[in-house]
Amino acid sequence: MNRVSLLCALDRYMLSEFCQRSAQSLNQRKLFRLMLGPLRRFLESNVQKEIEKDRQVILRAASLVQADRFPTGQDVQYLLKLARDIDRGFLEQTSHLPVDIAIPYQDIEPIRQQRMQIILNESHQLLRDWRLHHGLRRTFAAVYTAPQFAKLMFDVLHLYSLETKELSQSVRLPGIIAFARDSMTQTVYMVMESVARQLAQELTIRIYGSTQAMPAYASTSPST
Repeated sequence: MNRVSLLCALDRYMLSEFCQRSAQSLNQRKLFRLMLGPLRRFLESNVQKEIEKDRQVILRAASLVQADRFPTGQDVQYLLKLARDIDRGFLEQTSHLPVDIAIPYQDIEPIRQQRMQIILNESHQLLRDWRLHHGLRRTFAAVYTAPQFAKLMFDVLHLYSLETKELSQSVRLPGIIAFARDSMTQTVYMVMESVARQLAQELTIRIYGSTQAMPAYASTSPST
């Protein structure tokens, strides 16, 4: 597996695990057990589109490294446009679910742009520095301390949680479930944040083999 494929695989594992653990945690709550089928399918479809967006960001970073260029605002704008195309496929895939979704781009895109910028910049740096080191762990260790890596993983997941929260607030649910939408949205967000903290720490332990000096996760992302 080459370096780009390895970064994509790591991102795919992280987001898939994030979605699965969040769904398992929500399953422990009575209201969500009633909606778990449609909700799980919604979360799974949503995470698949995010995996594809992240893959496109990593591929863009790789092409920039190959061209000996650094990321610019034009690259991010290109990726935002590509993300809208992926969203259209997501809406087609979820059209059979008992929900109605209207993506609020005015609320989502500032969050999405920040997340893309982080992934683009960090992937670019990793792929450049990888040429100087041997193996994924050595490259991560050369670029980040363990606390820096843990915070990076949390920030990426936090921004995904925040975007999911904004998207969930635009979902129109059927019947009696609709009245509880705001409460459900906040619960989903709180669960995802908790899972993000746990997963960021686990990934850090897996890469660095240490739990020392874990960060407090004071994210620099938009206020919630």
